Amino acid sequence: MDFKLWLYEIVEPQKPKKINKSTFIKNKGTNIAKPILQYYWKTSLGNKIKLQLDFDGEKYDVNFYVNDTHYDDASAREGRIRDPEILNSVIYVLKKKMDELNAKKFTFKGQDSPKDYKMIYNLPLEPTKNNLVKTLESLLNFLKNRTPVLIPPSQERLDLFKKFNRPAPGPRPDFSDETIDKLNIILEKIKANQLADYDQIFQSYIQKEFEAVKYDSNPLIQMIKRYNQIIESQTGGWNRYKNRRAEVYDKLMQRFFSDWKIERSRNNFTLTR
Repeated sequence: MDFKLWLYEIVEPQKPKKINKSTFIKNKGTNIAKPILQYYWKTSLGNKIKLQLDFDGEKYDVNFYVNDTHYDDASAREGRIRDPEILNSVIYVLKKKMDELNAKKFTFKGQDSPKDYKMIYNLPLEPTKNNLVKTLESLLNFLKNRTPVLIPPSQERLDLFKKFNRPAPGPRPDFSDETIDKLNIILEKIKANQLADYDQIFQSYIQKEFEAVKYDSNPLIQMIKRYNQIIESQTGGWNRYKNRRAEVYDKLMQRFFSDWKIERSRNNFTLTR
C-alpha cells in the first residue's frame, strides 16, 4: 500500500498520557522578544514531542518537533521504529488547544528534509515527446490557418509616438509571427531531444496573445516542463523535489479540520474559522 495512503488511514487523534505546558521567550534579549506557548509529551516508544504556538495577535503559527527536529524520520533515529503515536497525538493536542484558545486562525508548513530530494534517471522519453510534438504541431497548424484579428493601437501608444514625432503605428495581429517563431524553435529542439526553453512563451505579453485566441497555454507549459525533466533524467539525472509532509498534512487537515477553511500555498497552510 502507498505510504501516504497508509499513513492517512491509520492516523486517529489520540490523547497523550501526560501533556505538559510551558512558556519560553523567543529571541530573548532583543527588541523582537516574545513568549511562545509550548506543549510537550512523550509517546509510548519514548519519542519526545513539542507543539509550539506562536501568537501574533491575529493567528497562531504552529510548529511541532520530534526529538528536537522537524523531520518526519526523527522517530526512526537512534534505532527507534516508526511511531504512529506522533501524528495521532499532534492532531489531538492541536485540535484541543485551538478550541480551548478559541483560535480563529492558525498557520503551519510542511518542513523540508533531505529525503524530499531524489535523483531520477532514465525516465521513458518517447510517450511524452510524441504527445508534446503532436500538441505543438496542432497548435501551430491552428495558428497558421486562422485569420488574424487586427488590434488597433491604444491611445496611449498613439500619444507616445506623437510625443517623439514618429509616424503613428498601425494595427497589429492578435497573435504575432514572433511568438509563432518561438513555438517553432521549441518544436525543433524537442524533435532533436534537446532541452526546450518554455520561459520564452511564459512572458505576460505572450500569455495575452494566447488568451486572445482562446488557447489555454498552461497544459502546454506543464508538458514542456515534464519533457525537460525527462531529458535531464537521461543525462545528468533529474533532482526531483516533493515535500512528502505537505502532501500528508493536506489530507489530514481535510479529514480532521473540515470545519475550518483550509488554504494551501505550496507547502504552507492557513486555517481559518
